[in-house]
Amino acid sequence: MLIAKVWQREAGLTDEQLKHGMVRVFAGSFLLAAVMAVVLAAFIGDGGAGFGTLAGLATGAAWVAAALGVNYLFERRSLTPSTPAKTS
Repeated sequence: MLIAKVWQREAGLTDEQLKHGMVRVFAGSFLLAAVMAVVLAAFIGDGGAGFGTLAGLATGAAWVAAALGVNYLFERRSLTPSTPAKTS
């Protein structure tokens, strides 16, 4: 709770907005975490150069993208640009 209000202000969210859509946020976060876990499981084993290449691509596509997705869900952002945020 120490930085909750600062985060809320910077994310442009009100208390009312945070009360709605929590199921979507947590369900989406769970699914993205599952994707990250499946990709992590693929790293267990002995590969070669091809495996290393695919592992690097999987890291970028799954771990980074899924982690960003979780952040977007909690900040209630859309993946497409909309109107510019107001600055004060």
